[in-house]
Amino acid sequence: MMLTVTITIWNIRDKNGAKQLFFASLCMLFWSVGSFADLISPDMRAKLLWRNFTQIGVFFTPVASLLFAIVYTGIGNSRRKLLAFVAYTFQTIGILLVWSDGYHHLIRESITVLKTPLSETLVIVPTLLAKFLISMNLLFSIFALVILGIYALSTTTVSRKQSMTVFGGMLVASLYSLLKVIMGERFAQLVPISGIFAISALFMLLGIYRYDLLKIAPLAREQVFHFLGDGIVIASAQGKLLEANQAALTMMGPTLEALGSNLVGEVPLWHEFLLQGREGEFSFYRADTFYNCSVYAIKAGSGSIIGTISLLKDNTEQKRKNDLLQIRAERDGLTGIYNRQTFIEKVEKRLEGPKQEKALVYFDIDHFKRINDKYGHTAGDQMLQSVVACVYSTLAASDIMGRMGGEEFAIFHPSGSMEKTLLWAEEIRRQVEETTLHFDGMSVSCTISLGLSFSDSADFDQLYRNADTQLYNAKHAGRNCIRHIHLDGRTQ
Repeated sequence: MMLTVTITIWNIRDKNGAKQLFFASLCMLFWSVGSFADLISPDMRAKLLWRNFTQIGVFFTPVASLLFAIVYTGIGNSRRKLLAFVAYTFQTIGILLVWSDGYHHLIRESITVLKTPLSETLVIVPTLLAKFLISMNLLFSIFALVILGIYALSTTTVSRKQSMTVFGGMLVASLYSLLKVIMGERFAQLVPISGIFAISALFMLLGIYRYDLLKIAPLAREQVFHFLGDGIVIASAQGKLLEANQAALTMMGPTLEALGSNLVGEVPLWHEFLLQGREGEFSFYRADTFYNCSVYAIKAGSGSIIGTISLLKDNTEQKRKNDLLQIRAERDGLTGIYNRQTFIEKVEKRLEGPKQEKALVYFDIDHFKRINDKYGHTAGDQMLQSVVACVYSTLAASDIMGRMGGEEFAIFHPSGSMEKTLLWAEEIRRQVEETTLHFDGMSVSCTISLGLSFSDSADFDQLYRNADTQLYNAKHAGRNCIRHIHLDGRTQ
């Protein structure tokens, strides 16, 4: 079993912590093989040879386990190289003393054979130095368990499952070592180390094949889930919320239950997507924040939908930038109303609707060039802004206004009554005439001339050309007046 673990780890030796875990499993393999050979050897010389062989695993396994815990968790990693040098050097002393005939007595006081009807067992009495080295082994094992335990308690779910499988394997081996120290060789004879390491191997195989131990992909996926700035919401095929990351709770929470309640009450379209297991994208506002939401189906191997993943992104800033760009593209920079191209596009789209009488009002400022020449272009710009503000205040919600040229403007006005529209146009003319602009201590005023064309079937080009003709007629009539035409034959 331990050989299987060792080979498996060797095959993934490029992963984080794999080298340290491979060496730990290799040492455990030496330990278990040597212990088993010790038990079945027929004479004392062979038993002693295998007992010495096991000391490689006895002294190196705890150090390798501790170094794996450090590398895998990152706890204390800055001093790992120094610790490895000191610990391996220190434990190597014990191994060398075991194999050295001249200094063998420094680590073993005596070696005897305990004979039973079933077997013969070596009984070794350790020296004070040996007991110290054994204590260090236990200390290394305890440190490794503490590091893995701390990491398991503080990390994410997937990482916790991975680390706990190694923790379980190390705990079994450490408890065995402790009981062996307390109870002596009889305990080792009753409970062979090879059987204990088989249990440890099962723990590690579980971690490798069930929880992708040492592989970064599941860890990365979980880290992304918890620390990604975008919200992630996971729901069942029935629309029940199963999990949400902290970003989603911050946006829609603060708890999973609150998120579900807010989702149903404030974003019913999203809730509908989850209930139907439907994929799609949509946007919504919540508390002055603009969100983009993408819903993706989770499919089983058979292709059936078993749930959904929703990605929620705060796109408020981008929305503001896009709106600003759209405004700049559609609006006149000086007056803030639609520019010529946008005005024409919007009117043409409106004309595609049901037939009804509508009017196009075309007007300009009388003698505007004189204002620019006499008071300067700054005063002229302020005059344009003042006239637009005055006219814009009279518009209905359905009206569209645009700047067609320098001092020329147009209004699309859905007209229910030509008579009422003419009265409204006259009110515009009067208000502009009464508007005074104060500039550098001077009072500047102006008038406008208006041309109107009415129809219930004409296209934009017909409305515009005839309104322009009527504006020319108003200019020819002395300015500061209104002229109009009904393209369907009615006049006034």
